[in-house]
Amino acid sequence: MFFTLGCWGTSDITKLNHFLDPLLTSVALRERLPAEPFWWLLAPVVVALPYRMAFVHGLVAALYALLGVVLARAWGVQAWGGWFALLIITSPMLRGFLQNAHTRQALAAILAVPLFLTAVGVMRRQVLAVMASAGVSLTVHLAAVPTLGLAVLPMALPQAGAIREFGSQRFRIKSAWIIVLLLAAVFSVTLLLPAIQSKVVTYAYQNSFFSSYPVKPVVLRGEMAMLAGVLVTCFRKGIGLKQFVCCRWSQLLSFFVVVYGLIQLSIVWRVLPQITFRFADVVGLFLLLIVLQWFRHYQSLWLLLPLLLNGLLFWAKQVWMPNGLNCGDDDDFLCIPDRLPWLIRYD
Repeated sequence: MFFTLGCWGTSDITKLNHFLDPLLTSVALRERLPAEPFWWLLAPVVVALPYRMAFVHGLVAALYALLGVVLARAWGVQAWGGWFALLIITSPMLRGFLQNAHTRQALAAILAVPLFLTAVGVMRRQVLAVMASAGVSLTVHLAAVPTLGLAVLPMALPQAGAIREFGSQRFRIKSAWIIVLLLAAVFSVTLLLPAIQSKVVTYAYQNSFFSSYPVKPVVLRGEMAMLAGVLVTCFRKGIGLKQFVCCRWSQLLSFFVVVYGLIQLSIVWRVLPQITFRFADVVGLFLLLIVLQWFRHYQSLWLLLPLLLNGLLFWAKQVWMPNGLNCGDDDDFLCIPDRLPWLIRYD
């Protein structure tokens, strides 16, 4: 409910509210959202919901919170479930997804999480569920293809591949992954690739817009909090450089820190930032999940509190001191609706 009310006036939400309503636009939805059949099918439902896409966005935000709770339960640290949920939904790394209401890409990313968790060895023996989730993701947003590619990248790292963890089931798992990858490749080539190429060309040569959210001070402070937590853990647990390098969770942590850092550098140095910034939230999500697992693995979850506090303080400042928040003049987050759903005119 909070995210529904907080994002109802953002540009992406209001744009989609019109796109999904055949009475308000003369352009077919399939032309507006090419290769995204999920929304073609869901459009009649969305236009009947209160606040329309804002309601959908609230559900997507709830999925992100639920992810934290589910992981805590799966890892046997149920008491941390609420804290994990807060850490995820208040993370400045996910500002584009959750506060700027990039709902479609956020949904595609959360649907790619089972594949990611399987690739890093957290989820096991859930091949059909992973295939189904990845398949739906491909119908939600064009960015799903590179997102799924990022999700399986951990399998290329030493000691980090999920296949190495399955012992006697290795052949069956390999076969399942081959099928998944082949299906994704065929689907991409036949349906998504032309649309993706068109988007890339548009962003590279015609659209110079990009967001600087990934290099905001609050994000950098969060990264410093993570680094401090890792260093303190290594000191307390006596983890040397050799042990750190050989640990698969440390490898994954380092890998996604580097990838996120490259995205930040591309924004600072203006190297195709209009393309790279669109994947900052995806990489940030995967990085947060690895961070949770790393601190859980070394039994230092309490060192996540500074990272959580960084996000909570940022939110508190937005709520209590909303400087620059001009509802009605821009599309900032937290502009609460001034009327009930049935009193809104979408023309």
